[in-house]
Formats: sequence, structure tokens, C-alpha cells
Amino acid sequence: MKTSQKVALALDIIPYLANHGGITRREAAAHFGISPRELTSILEIAVCCGIPGYYGGDLLDIDIWGDNIYVYTAQGLEKPLRLTTAERAALTLALEHVDKVPGLTNHTAVHSVLAKLTGQPSASSGSADTAAPTGGIPGATEILSTAITDRRVLTLDYLRGTGELTPGRRVLPYRIIIRKGFAYLIAWSLDAHELRQFRLDRIVQLHPDTLWSGEEPLHIADIERYCTDGETAKEAYVTLRHDAVWLAELLGITITDSNSSTLYGVLPYFTEAWLLRMAQRYADYMVVCRPKHIEKTVVDRAAQALAR
Repeated sequence: MKTSQKVALALDIIPYLANHGGITRREAAAHFGISPRELTSILEIAVCCGIPGYYGGDLLDIDIWGDNIYVYTAQGLEKPLRLTTAERAALTLALEHVDKVPGLTNHTAVHSVLAKLTGQPSASSGSADTAAPTGGIPGATEILSTAITDRRVLTLDYLRGTGELTPGRRVLPYRIIIRKGFAYLIAWSLDAHELRQFRLDRIVQLHPDTLWSGEEPLHIADIERYCTDGETAKEAYVTLRHDAVWLAELLGITITDSNSSTLYGVLPYFTEAWLLRMAQRYADYMVVCRPKHIEKTVVDRAAQALAR
């Protein structure tokens, strides 16, 4: 039996052993139609999975006491895998890109997994899977990838973090990135004339529009800087007025809480000079609570201006 076959079989064996504590090797082996020696070999491979420890990197805690097998720690393998919306979106995006890699020999396996993630029937299954939906639009990444390649404008309906739907947004797409577990579209907003990011699972309608025929609104370096900086951004804690939801989208603020009069959020920033400019420019709508010295600087400068 090949190692790859043993690993695949281990995914079935471990849940069975976890639910039949104390079962003998002979009984477990007979259940799967293998020999006790093959069962032992499979378990030895399963516990060596890359975490530094006592047995070549044991992570699963499986004990064979005499002829009885006990599974103390199965690391979630004893129950069906449930992915979050963010995890499904990220995995779907990655697999759709893998499917386009030249020379890939097993497209069927990729298509089968994608079918399970999106809830669509695969060519080999003949019926729809019962997997939970990933959120957003099935096949959105394919539409977006094609639009990015073709330089095609998109019209989309977008659900903001506050739950407000903004229809008919026209954007020029540039890139799809993964940031903190979520898939984002980086695009130039033709309405706001700003570079914006849109979470894929919040896009509720998506329509390809005309091919872009004008000058590029951004340099490649600007996009690279935007995408790279997002990975190492610091976080400022801010409060917003309820009528300043537009500012959350403009600056990329994530709304974390709210009450009847105030929105609370986290604003990513890269330099304090930029954060201070934004705090002053939008002082009527936003207050930077942390870092505290930013708020103090804004107040001091406002007082100096009034004293002149």
C-alpha cells in the first residue's frame, strides 16, 4: 500500500477509532479490510504530521495499549470538517487559480472539491452537494479574474459591513488578494475616483460591463504598495457618526460595534502622518480614540487655529 493511500485511509480510520475507544487492532483492521500490521503502519504515519514533539512530530495522540487502541486527541478528525465563510472563500479562490496552472494532471479532483465548496454539482457526482454556501456569488472569482485579464469594467451590488446595500457600483478591477482570512477585490471605483477594496462574500450581484478604453487611473506601483501595505498595517480605533458610513468604506474601516448614536471601528494605517491628516480632514465625522496622542494633536491644533 502506497503512503498516499495510507494517509487517505487514515482519514477514515481515525474517526472510527475515536468513536470506538478500546477496540482491538484485529477488530479495527477487519472493519477496514486490512491486516493488523497495515493498520499499525497507517497509525504510525498519521501521528507523524510535522509538529515538533517526541515521535517525529506527533500531533494526534493515539495509544496502543496491549492490543487495544485509544485515541485521546484527534485534532478535529473525529467530526466532519466545517469551514467558515472566510475559509471557504479563500480555499475556493486558491483552487480556482490552481485549476488554471499549466500541466495540472488531475483537474477532476480540483473540480470535485470546488463543487463541494460552492454547492454546485461536479461532472462526476451527477447531483448537487449539500455543503453550506460560501456566501457571495458562485463563480465570482472566475468572473473577476476574466475581467482583470480583459480590463473590463464591472457593475456590482455591494453589502457594506453595516448591512446597507449599495447597488450599481461601477469599478475597474485590478487584483484579488487574501487579507486576514478574507478574499478581497482591489478595484478603482469609477464613481468615487478612489482605489477601494470589496470583500467577495459581500458582493451580491456582479455583471461584466464594457471594456476599459481610457487611461489607467493608477500606476502599478500604487497598486503594489496598496496590496503590500495592507498586510503589515497598524490599527487605529475610531468612532464615527451614524451618517458617516461612507467614510468607513472610503478609508477601509471595519465596523466592530455600534449604538444609537455612534459606530465603533478599526482603521488600518501605515504612517502616523497619514492617520493625523485623515483625523483632521474628517474631524466632523470621525474621532481617533487610539493612538491617544493623535486625538490630542487634533484637539491642540484646532484650539490653536481658533485662537488666531
